[in-house]
Amino acid sequence: MPSGASRVYRPLEDKQYRSWLSITPVANLELDRNALKTGELEIAGIHLMDLQRLKNVSRRRWGDAGASLQSGFGTMFLAPYSKIGPSRPCIKVVAVQDMRCRGANLEEGFLNAVRDSLGVLSCSLWIYGRRNPLYAFGPLESAARGQRIWFFQDLQKPVPGSFGAMAWTTGLIPLRIDQFWIASEKRHRFLRAVESFTTDQTGATPAWQVAVRRTIRLFGEGYLQYNAQQAMLADMITLDLLLFENGEHRQKQIQILESSLDWVRAWAPPGARWASAGDLKRLLNIRNKLVHEGYCKDLTARELLLADDILGNLLLLVVRNTADIRCKNDLRSFAEQARARHVLGEPTPRSFARRNMPVTHQASKQEREQTVSRMAGLSGAG
Repeated sequence: MPSGASRVYRPLEDKQYRSWLSITPVANLELDRNALKTGELEIAGIHLMDLQRLKNVSRRRWGDAGASLQSGFGTMFLAPYSKIGPSRPCIKVVAVQDMRCRGANLEEGFLNAVRDSLGVLSCSLWIYGRRNPLYAFGPLESAARGQRIWFFQDLQKPVPGSFGAMAWTTGLIPLRIDQFWIASEKRHRFLRAVESFTTDQTGATPAWQVAVRRTIRLFGEGYLQYNAQQAMLADMITLDLLLFENGEHRQKQIQILESSLDWVRAWAPPGARWASAGDLKRLLNIRNKLVHEGYCKDLTARELLLADDILGNLLLLVVRNTADIRCKNDLRSFAEQARARHVLGEPTPRSFARRNMPVTHQASKQEREQTVSRMAGLSGAG
């Protein structure tokens, strides 16, 4: 650049720490105001707001940036999608983050934070519902190819983010966060447990926090997959993150996984026959075929739904018991202790069982057949 020439300031390349307000639409998600009075839900540092809530609180919360939001609301949030046509996705919620960071790291960091937050929300669907890939909510690439983000530097000026050509996926059903979801969360307190785990006060090692966060995101994103083979692979990868060691023998993996789930079998349902050694051997055989051959023709709805319940309950165990499970070795030690009790004929301690209620879905044949009809890559109900 010639001497004395003015340099063009690019906010998203700024390496100085500044206050940023980041906003992006979330497709196919609705917050039921009858169940969630505020129209706002905070998950893992991201605020999910319906559009009316955003309009109502923006000026009060964010000053000049909020005023820009209110005055340009239709142009910023509605106009880009008005010309797409009747197949455009439902956009009634936005993800918002207010933080100090470098502009150079903003876009990638914000989208990762949004995906982590929505991954937690997706995981919570396992607790009270069945797999349904038509609930493909998330950042716009979940329903389209393309993304629009707005950034406000120092809570004043809107800075355009990325925006690509869009091709919408049709036939999706908006997921409603309703009274049923609220009741399930009050009963199992999954979000509260995850929030507690992600704080720095749990004692978890940094490597364990990263592994569990990746597990939650993988499990959550996999739970919305249309392709059952990819969904099953996501479930199996999370087992490696949470429990298994590299190069561990298959029989050892079956043994430690079976023992780590002993506390679930203490409840009826599911009872002592749930996730038996034979079931787990079948799941690990499917995993090997997916990893080494890229496809498993023997995958049925029964195995996929069992894998969901196994991973979901392992996650519940980890985030509920942060004082005792602070790293992978602690979880493996928990499994070894459970195995020792089983050999000695001792039951799971009542106090532990009472504070760790599992979640299992005893799917009927009709429900398994429904899963087959909704997803690709399943050979049958099983």
